[in-house]
Amino acid sequence: MTRVELHDDGRVHVTLSLLEQLGALCSSFSVPLAQISGARFREHPWRAAPDRLWSGLRVGTHLPFVILLGRILGWRGGSTFVDVRAGVPALVLDLKPGGDWVRLVVCTPDAAELQARIQKALETQQQGAAQATDTAGEGDTAVQ
Repeated sequence: MTRVELHDDGRVHVTLSLLEQLGALCSSFSVPLAQISGARFREHPWRAAPDRLWSGLRVGTHLPFVILLGRILGWRGGSTFVDVRAGVPALVLDLKPGGDWVRLVVCTPDAAELQARIQKALETQQQGAAQATDTAGEGDTAVQ
């Protein structure tokens, strides 16, 4: 099964086995935490139709309601990496524009824990950026 890990280097690593790489027509990859705009947990990822997660041209392996593994090329641009399997909860990562993907949907048994850890890391990163902005602004006082 695909592994998703949040590393100390500030990246989310998605590691696929050799068989998964063949089925997905994609190799393992990582995404910088700064590129992630949000993380969600889906108990039943196949029921995510309102989000239009599945609309687009599918490249990879697809057996309806059993496995969806590969890339979905969206009609409005951008690709979604998917590794969705029956009976396994999913981690959904929404990404900022400019990268290879617009969304990652990966089923993993510890999806809820990963979502909480990534969301906490995102909040910490945003607080750090806000403090850096405040600190930079303090030195900009006008002298008369």
